[in-house]
Amino acid sequence: MNTKDKILEAAVKLFTENGFHETSMAAIAEEAGLGKGTLYWHFSSKDELFGEAVIRGGREIIKETHNFIIQEDEGQSAGDILKSFFRLNFKRIYRNKKVIGLFTNTESYFSSDVKKIFFKIHSAIASEVEEIIKLGIKNGEFRNISSRKAAIFIVGSLGAMNGIILEDDMEDIEELVESLYDLVLKGIQEEGR
Repeated sequence: MNTKDKILEAAVKLFTENGFHETSMAAIAEEAGLGKGTLYWHFSSKDELFGEAVIRGGREIIKETHNFIIQEDEGQSAGDILKSFFRLNFKRIYRNKKVIGLFTNTESYFSSDVKKIFFKIHSAIASEVEEIIKLGIKNGEFRNISSRKAAIFIVGSLGAMNGIILEDDMEDIEELVESLYDLVLKGIQEEGR
């Protein structure tokens, strides 16, 4: 592991355990087993360090999502791929509850640069979801709607579900998948209206 990776690993650990504001650069340097000078050689501020951690995490999520969609696309319906995508995201949230809680609880304190990074990550994930929607439209599973707007809505809905998952000790993932899928595909309007 190189020095930058050590710093990022230590920072994420301390941010997750203690919170962003309660974690000092000195504590990060100590956790990484480095001097403060070395830390500041790689990162000029805690905001920059946090931003880099977000970028790396986002890249992993985008890569995982892209690889998942390519793998699932072989012979499955768009609806099944969408359900599997929801399941993947809910499992990722459960797996990374503490880290996601950190981002959720400190979001209002992010610098504008970090907020831009979050927007790019969400946009990239929406682009992946858009391909699922396009497939569903092409196959006649979904009605002809704006695939981009639908993808943005879906990614936003997943983000809103984070709160439910973070607050509860354990939710039934399959129930969440089915509920979100039902709402996305059918909306809330009564049948026949």
